[in-house]
Amino acid sequence: MNNMDNKKLDILLIAPPYEDTYGLLKINTMGWFNPPLGLAYIQGYIKKYGFKSRVVDMVCLPNSWEDLRRIIADTKPKYVGVSCTTPMMRKGEKISEISKGIDKDIKIVLGGSHPTSVVEETIKCPWVDYVVFGEGEQTILELLQGKERKEITGLAFKDSSGNIVINAKRALIKDLDNLPFPDVSDLPMDKYS
Repeated sequence: MNNMDNKKLDILLIAPPYEDTYGLLKINTMGWFNPPLGLAYIQGYIKKYGFKSRVVDMVCLPNSWEDLRRIIADTKPKYVGVSCTTPMMRKGEKISEISKGIDKDIKIVLGGSHPTSVVEETIKCPWVDYVVFGEGEQTILELLQGKERKEITGLAFKDSSGNIVINAKRALIKDLDNLPFPDVSDLPMDKYS
């Protein structure tokens, strides 16, 4: 861990649990897990610029919802970022409810394959504050830096009147050597195979 349990985070990045979503597929008994590398890449990138973050993998570690409540209460994040596939959207909603129940000012950011595929549908969800579509490293960084929301490519949000704003798509990162290695310091790498 990054020993940040009692420090305010800029963003808490969460991979929601699979097991009860996929029913008979007992992901925890299959003997393999993949680390949430997308979140680890984002964490590595934003830490390079001095932002505090933590990755919680609820797939590999059997964190309960109570554990998540404790983590959110202890770390007091400004943003909670959730990586969502389509089946994980209900989990994203539950994470939002937990987060906003602890602090109504926490902003919920959704990224991943589902939000990227259906940006407008996702940002219409009442519990979603921001959608990051496409590659998320630079978009999340600019959001944390406080850049004007309308100027952040790859971002969708609701303005102060509740109108949906979907900014232009962000260009792909051309030089991948500019990205730091994924920060896996919060992940139990011995459990992945």
